Formats: sequence, C-alpha cells, structure tokens
Amino acid sequence: MTKTSETPLLGCDERSINIQITPTTFKHGKEWAYTVTYDEALTELFDHVVPLHEELGLPGHVEVVVGQMGEVRRIGNSSYNGYHHMGADKLRELIDMGWGVGNHSWTHGIVEENIDLEVRQAKEVLEDAIGHRVTVYTAPGSNANITPKITAALQEHGYLCALSVTDDINRPDADLWFLGRVANLHQAWTPLFAAFDSHHRLTQAQRESGWVIDYCHCPAPTIPHENKDLYIDEHRARLNAVIESGDKVWTATAEEILDYIVCRRHLQIETVSNGAGEERYRLQLKDLPTPVASRQVTVDIKVPPNLRRNPVVILDGQPQPGLLVTLDTLRVTVDLSQPIILSVGGSSQ
Repeated sequence: MTKTSETPLLGCDERSINIQITPTTFKHGKEWAYTVTYDEALTELFDHVVPLHEELGLPGHVEVVVGQMGEVRRIGNSSYNGYHHMGADKLRELIDMGWGVGNHSWTHGIVEENIDLEVRQAKEVLEDAIGHRVTVYTAPGSNANITPKITAALQEHGYLCALSVTDDINRPDADLWFLGRVANLHQAWTPLFAAFDSHHRLTQAQRESGWVIDYCHCPAPTIPHENKDLYIDEHRARLNAVIESGDKVWTATAEEILDYIVCRRHLQIETVSNGAGEERYRLQLKDLPTPVASRQVTVDIKVPPNLRRNPVVILDGQPQPGLLVTLDTLRVTVDLSQPIILSVGGSSQ
C-alpha cells in the first residue's frame, strides 16, 4: 500500500498494525517558520542590519537586481538611487554567514519584456557570481511580474518558488509560485497606511502553522521612504518578537524552508512488510525536483501501546535516536537522498 506525504500511513491490516507515520509541517516539528528578505541587496545592510543579525543569531535573505551587482543603484525614480548594490564578494560573505540569495530580476523592470534575460540569464550570472544555487525568484515592483508565462519560465529553469508582493502568511498548502510576504515597514502603503507592529502576522502564523516571509529593504536610523522600510530600532523589535517564540519557530533561509516543504510534499511511504513486534516501511521522495539540495524530512510515528515503553526507530537496519514527543508519538528526522527502510521496535517492559 502506498500513501503520500500529507496523510498518515496505516498498515495493510488495521487489526494488527497500529503504526502511523506523518511528516511534520516544518523540520524538527517546529510550529511555524520565519524568513526575512531584503529587496535590492544593498551594501548598506552591512552598516546596521548584518550586525543585528549576527548579534541575534538569525539568518537573512537578500534579493539581487543582477544587472546592477556591484554598482551604484540607478533604477527609475527609486528612493534607493545612490545606494550601492552588493557585488559578488559581499554576497558570498553573507552566504558564508548563513544567509540566502535570490534573484530579483536583471533590470527591476517589466519581466515579460525579456523573460530570458530576467529569469534564465539572471539566474546563471548570479549563480556564477556567488558559487551557489539560486532557487528563489522575487517579483520586482508588483505582482504584475508573476504571470503564467513567468512562472513557466521559472519552473523550466530550476527555481522552486516565486515571492509576491502580497501581505500574507504562507500556510502548509501554500502555492509556492505565489508566496506571500509580510509588510515589515514603518508605515504600510495605501489605502490604510498601517503603522508598524512588531508582532504583525506572527500570532496568525503560530495559530495556522504558517511561514512568515518578511519584506523590507534596508533598515537604518534614517530611511529614504517610510512606506518601503522601517527604522533599525523597529527592526530590532521585530526580530526580538520572532525570537520570543523560542523553540516553536524555525528561523531559516527561504532555500532551507523551501527544500523541506518540497520534500514533504513529495514524500511517499509504502508498507513493505509487517510482522509481530516490528513494522517495515519504505520512505522515498517521489519525482523530486532536481534543484532541491537538502533532502531531509521529519516524521512523527504514532506507536501502539506495546511499543511505547522502549520504542526504537530502525533505519536501514541501524537503530537511530528518536524523540518521544507525546505518550504515543516518536519523532525522527531522516535523510532521504536515497530511499530508506524504516521500522519501529520496542517493548512494553
């Protein structure tokens, strides 16, 4: 019998098999997830934002206008003209610090006017510059730069998601090609001009097992546009509000969380044998997109009463540590670079 990731797996004969295996929404069973993105990838982030991240121990994520890497910003009437786009050396420095890097297009213009340049060529140039994969596309300007044609090109050229300009959390079944981002701004744009709130959408994400992807540009003591950014003391308050959640939140780059979500959605669990005292299952990632790098999935294993006293998870014949998270549920994170055989043994003594 075969089941895919989102539903628990029961054995073939429910009269004798009571084990259920379910992937957790986020890695290690975290209740919600958080990523912060900085559009334009401005060098000025090193003045205040990068030190703040280092102090708090949080990763960040920058969105690169590839056609202006290493140059002074000069895009239309942008409030950030005169600032400086990071070059390859600064981007690699951030990666070494645990940050992620995404493509924010080549020109920050109308992507459909030259999809090959904005999507494929920008990705190739950025990957060559930083020496790492690029799987995140962040729409420049507005959601007009996420269209069916653009999405098709993203899928063809090895991206795993598209970040929109829509203020929302991303729920467990979110459309990866139109992910919401949360307005982390001093004053959100028309028509409501909402004031800064350090807990904006965080409680909602905790309640709905959501992923918050914050949106801002370059927090600092002074900022050029209060509707596109926030002050550095506000940003500190925001990051501290995330940290308040403690072990419940997974703070990670977009790439890390995307890899996990895609693996969870492609997880296939198949019963391969069953018998007294031990059940055996094959876990594998079915039709997984090639760009996925980390192929780990956390699963919760609900065990019957006769195994709860001393449960043991066995992966490909080798006992592995598991965490008993409730009276009847064992949690383990498995590497599925190759299919594995999982079984659970134990005793009631």
